[in-house]
Amino acid sequence: MLNPDGVIVGNYRCSLSGQDLNRQWISPSGRLHPEIQTVKQMMRKTLESRAIYLFCDFHGHSRSKNAFMYGCNNNTSKDKKLKEKIFPLLFSKLSDNFSFEGCSFNIQKSKESTARVVVWKEFQLINSFTLECSFCGPNKGLYKDTHFNTQMMLDLGTKFCHTLLDYSEKDQFKVKQAMKELELLYNKSQSNNLAGPANSVLDDIEKFNIQPSISANKTDNLVIKSEQIKSTNSVDVRQNQPKTSYIRAKYAGIKRVRGKNGQSSKDDNPQQNQMQQQQNQMRESTQQNTGSLLSHNIAQAGILATQSAGGGRSRSTTNGMNGNFVKIGEKDTVNRDND
Repeated sequence: MLNPDGVIVGNYRCSLSGQDLNRQWISPSGRLHPEIQTVKQMMRKTLESRAIYLFCDFHGHSRSKNAFMYGCNNNTSKDKKLKEKIFPLLFSKLSDNFSFEGCSFNIQKSKESTARVVVWKEFQLINSFTLECSFCGPNKGLYKDTHFNTQMMLDLGTKFCHTLLDYSEKDQFKVKQAMKELELLYNKSQSNNLAGPANSVLDDIEKFNIQPSISANKTDNLVIKSEQIKSTNSVDVRQNQPKTSYIRAKYAGIKRVRGKNGQSSKDDNPQQNQMQQQQNQMRESTQQNTGSLLSHNIAQAGILATQSAGGGRSRSTTNGMNGNFVKIGEKDTVNRDND
């Protein structure tokens, strides 16, 4: 562990001095980053006697799922191309919790001071990795959608060591087999993404620019074919259209059934019919009574009007007023003048 002073106070990235140790590998300070400086010195001294086979920095990841690796791309070198992907591929075959699809081998500018990139550049080490293990858990395999526990972490460490053994075998059988798989995988993806679409576009452009001239006979044939296509389409449309006569007959039958049901329902309820008849009789009687009262009042009003027109005086007793007389003839003359 390179960060014991930070871990003991609760940090998982920064040291006790508040420095992110995985961004200080280019020129570590002996005072602020003594751990990084000491590791680089030890690696240089080891290279004096023997080669370093693999470098791996173990980290935890707060967002991504599964366990996966960050590596460094060697596509610029023909001898080293795809070799950085062999170890992660072998690791994925042994552990269900490790995802080869989640691995990344790109080098971003913000990651140039990390351990894997600096070791890859300064020590010319192909197998320089960062092994990331999710804070959450895997999204595949037996333990899908569960949290990583201590036993699962120990199992990852065991499978990591088994992958080292497979990678360092004398016959290199598993390494060669993994290399063939990677060549097939990445050559197909590159040919599909680059060569295929570009060549097809160029071919289409050339075919478009070199079109033969169409003669009169060919144009006539094209016209005939187009008319045939239109006729077939029209036939298909007519066949697909619904028959209106059938729909109308069906709708009329539905209306008849509904009418029969309504009549039967009325006949089936004699009590309701009697109640409706009584209500209708009551309405007719009330209308007759109101009509007779209105005609009686109108007749009385006509008698009074004829009496006033004869020059007599009528005594008003409707409001309980006695001795008040009104000449209706004089009032009529005033109203006629206003009109």
